[in-house]
Amino acid sequence: MRRQLGSFLLVIVAGLCLGVLVHIVTIFAIPQLATRNAYARFGPPTGQSTLLYPAQAGRAELPEPDPAVAVAVCAFDVTDGPVIVRANVEPGFASLSVHGRRGHVYYAVTDEAAVRGQISLTLMTQAYFDDYVSGTDEASADTLRFITPATKGLVVIRALAAWPSQMPGAQRAASSLTCEPQPTAEEN
Repeated sequence: MRRQLGSFLLVIVAGLCLGVLVHIVTIFAIPQLATRNAYARFGPPTGQSTLLYPAQAGRAELPEPDPAVAVAVCAFDVTDGPVIVRANVEPGFASLSVHGRRGHVYYAVTDEAAVRGQISLTLMTQAYFDDYVSGTDEASADTLRFITPATKGLVVIRALAAWPSQMPGAQRAASSLTCEPQPTAEEN
């Protein structure tokens, strides 16, 4: 009788351990296996942003948007060179965040990083950054430079409208987001 009870408990414990292991593996595998992630919806890069909230005609709204925040997104790809991210911010709070293709947040800056009403970031690979440091690549002193661990991803801007009358300004700030390849020396 004790032997049967011991075998039964062993099977139960093994089943529970297997169930926990399957759940953990599933949770970690979902982002890697998802085919309709944010990058798939908004990539490949076009340089221009897509206003997510308030939603544009023909676009689905965010699942649970904050009605006081205008949100826009643009895709980037630094495979062929640095990408310049710019957004004009109006008085009030705004933030930009750089996300990898699988959703990891790499960097975030607020409107405090703005110079003369514009936030400007240069996203690049380590190789391009090394060229910049060695002096072969010139960039604006008003631009923050970030090395991205991923070559493709999204930049998201959120602009706060503290009062309903400020929503048009927040929409202008969100809509001004661009992610364009840095011009080469031949293009200048």
